[in-house]
Amino acid sequence: MDPMTRLAASLLYFLAAAIARLPWSWLHALADGVAWTWRRLEAGEARVAGRNLDLAMPWAHVRNREALQQRVLRTTARQALETLVFWTRPHRRNLPLIRQMHGTELFDAAIAAG
Repeated sequence: MDPMTRLAASLLYFLAAAIARLPWSWLHALADGVAWTWRRLEAGEARVAGRNLDLAMPWAHVRNREALQQRVLRTTARQALETLVFWTRPHRRNLPLIRQMHGTELFDAAIAAG
């Protein structure tokens, strides 16, 4: 890896790790700001979410679809930033954060099947 690529990767990891160390309430507030920005700038995430809702719920009132779009963007941004916590922390610190698991038997069966 060339030095500039290594530097960029290190800086991005440092930024991700710094964000991941924020308290949950701050992390969620930051994610809510990201979602607000996506919507105001009509970023790709906002356009795709809006179009998907238009296609999936053509019968719904425009305001209802817009409110749902806002909630979708908010949860998407929160999940993205929460993922940084798991990517940048040691495994032993992540396990206590898991509250529920769904589909583990399907995952285990797929692994066993090869």
